[in-house]
Amino acid sequence: MKKENRAAIDDLLPSLDREPRNYDVMVRLGQAYLVLDRAHDAAQVLKQAADLAPDAPSVLTGYVRALEKLGDKEAVRAILARLKQTGTAVEGPKRCVGLIDYLSLPPAEQRARYLANLRKTSVANPGDFPAASVDHRASSP
Repeated sequence: MKKENRAAIDDLLPSLDREPRNYDVMVRLGQAYLVLDRAHDAAQVLKQAADLAPDAPSVLTGYVRALEKLGDKEAVRAILARLKQTGTAVEGPKRCVGLIDYLSLPPAEQRARYLANLRKTSVANPGDFPAASVDHRASSP
């Protein structure tokens, strides 16, 4: 994974040179830096992105993560206040726990849970699913 992020950085830097005001590229670059534990570099590029797009949730959440890794609690509070003003909830690591648990299940159990959730959702929101695409009966893996 780190090798992929190093390659991503190598790909993103020329993109940023071509489009120095593209905050989406900055966000992706900051995320790659964070994965490589380069929080200082991430914070620098995400600060630039925040200057360009001060209300963009993707920018602010990435910037918060970088500042948290740097231990800058005061700056984190300030950015979280800005995020709150935009009406965006900050996704923390605890929100991924269910996904990690799901992915650690055997494939047959993943499929069974997926189908059960799909059936439940299709019953709750029948207009969201074409009639022929979802079988409401229990299916075997």
